[in-house]
Amino acid sequence: MLMAAGLGTRLRPFTDEVPKPFLPLMDVPLAQFSLDLLTRAGVRLVVVNIHHQPAAASRAIWALDRGHTRIEISDESKVLLGSAGGIRKALPNFGDKPFFLLNADVLVDVNLPALAARHFQLKELFGVTVTLSVFPSGPKPGQYSEVSVDYKKGLVKGLGAKVTEKPFFVGAAVVEPEAIRDLSSNEPGDFVTNVLKPAIKEKKVGAYLANGLWYDVGAPELWFTAHKNLMQGLENGTLPSSWKWRLLSSNRRVGKNIWVSKKAPLVLDITNWQEGCYWSPGRLQDAVPPVILGPDCILYGSSPEPRQNGIGFGSTWFSVSKT
Repeated sequence: MLMAAGLGTRLRPFTDEVPKPFLPLMDVPLAQFSLDLLTRAGVRLVVVNIHHQPAAASRAIWALDRGHTRIEISDESKVLLGSAGGIRKALPNFGDKPFFLLNADVLVDVNLPALAARHFQLKELFGVTVTLSVFPSGPKPGQYSEVSVDYKKGLVKGLGAKVTEKPFFVGAAVVEPEAIRDLSSNEPGDFVTNVLKPAIKEKKVGAYLANGLWYDVGAPELWFTAHKNLMQGLENGTLPSSWKWRLLSSNRRVGKNIWVSKKAPLVLDITNWQEGCYWSPGRLQDAVPPVILGPDCILYGSSPEPRQNGIGFGSTWFSVSKT
């Protein structure tokens, strides 16, 4: 299940135009990376829940590269059911089988088959109904809810306050239907409050301890930073191969750490473009390439004033303070 029904409040006004899971990362919809992760793991059915701008979200889902994966949309346009209620509504799609749960609004490199193997191991040993993928430390300076782990048994002991540089849940899990089935159907519910905490109390939540790249894209400055990190990763060859393939299928390099969408004209005057910039025509196929761009400027479409250190999309520009 791919969770894509959030309101994207922190990313407004960008999400007034496009639901957050379908905002682009170097011209690739964010949800595409999560879908790629699932298809590479052999998943053949993905349920995607939607709420905010349901018509736009549906169009964006069907525009994704689905490969041989079947997609079902769980429509919450009338009532937003929350992170637990949304899963409960979609539960009939999974029958009595455990399923992967992924957030569509983060970018994570996690080994899903290894996560599943760990879940089944802990299920046999302790009867776990949920296994969380846990990384040892969140990226600075972000604060994320600490996951306390019994490292000897591999069980989650508790969830703590938001802190820096502590183990945290990366938004990928395996869930047994029994962890969700007793929730009221078609009623809002929270995954942490209504599912995780009761299961932790019963010692039925496992931890798959791993490490990898993870980017939160939930705020404008984080969306900007994710672009910068992906561009730098392409430059120095440090991205996971699947991310690299997906990004290079949509983009090309036109200068040192200067990248453009393949939708851009083949001939571009980048004389006044500076290192660390990115441009895509966005949804405006006839968008005029900017004369001046950068440094550290991410721009989709046209802008009357593409300034440095920021991200522009549609009619909105967001400046990012240089640290």
